[in-house]
Amino acid sequence: MWANVGHCCRDSMVAPGHNPYGAPPPSYAPPAYSSDFAYGSNPYPIGNIYPSLAGAPVVAATVVENDMGVVLEEGTGEVEESSSKDKKDKKDKKDKEKKEKKEKKKEEKAGKNIKDANGKSIKLPLLLWVDDKEPEKGLYKESKKHAHVMHFKTTKEAIEFVEGAPDLKSLGGDQMRVMENNVRMEGGVKNFNAGKNLVKELREKEMKCPVMIFCGDLTYVKPIMEEFADVIGTTNAAEAKTFVTNF
Repeated sequence: MWANVGHCCRDSMVAPGHNPYGAPPPSYAPPAYSSDFAYGSNPYPIGNIYPSLAGAPVVAATVVENDMGVVLEEGTGEVEESSSKDKKDKKDKKDKEKKEKKEKKKEEKAGKNIKDANGKSIKLPLLLWVDDKEPEKGLYKESKKHAHVMHFKTTKEAIEFVEGAPDLKSLGGDQMRVMENNVRMEGGVKNFNAGKNLVKELREKEMKCPVMIFCGDLTYVKPIMEEFADVIGTTNAAEAKTFVTNF
């Protein structure tokens, strides 16, 4: 039985059947060579030879036999390895990016980057309400639940505020809107073009936020809607409510 050693050493300087190290240990039993190993079996358990590799992923391989004995032909199967850690890392990274994006959006809405003429932070979303009279109480009160509302009685007051906060022009309709009436008392005179004047000045200052003209007659409002983009005219209180609450 010990003579089988010669099979592994046939290309060495040791003659087949000769053992230069004396008699084999009594407990020694050479493994049976076979090309029909069951998948996953191993006549030489790697954990016994290299304890640190015990439990390592199994490599599916083709068993072949050459003149040096039985070897495993690598690269013929798939490595079965747990990817739970990789999945967790990817999930953690995705959650972190999502959180950072949410925080950034929250900061923008908090107005940390938008300052007024006095250097004070402007809360967002922002609704500028321009009306020479006190706004309709129910609608005005409701709008405050959804946005930071600032009331101005004249076009001049509203424009002065906008000029003092040039960064407002970077805001879209989800962060800033303007609600106004069409005819206002300004400078002691009834201004029938107040609605158009405000829209015109806002657009000249590159303010692209949506503007709603809420009034009792759209006759003089329709031409404004045709001339300027993102201008809505309405006499409907329900539409006005949607505009001031649906940021």
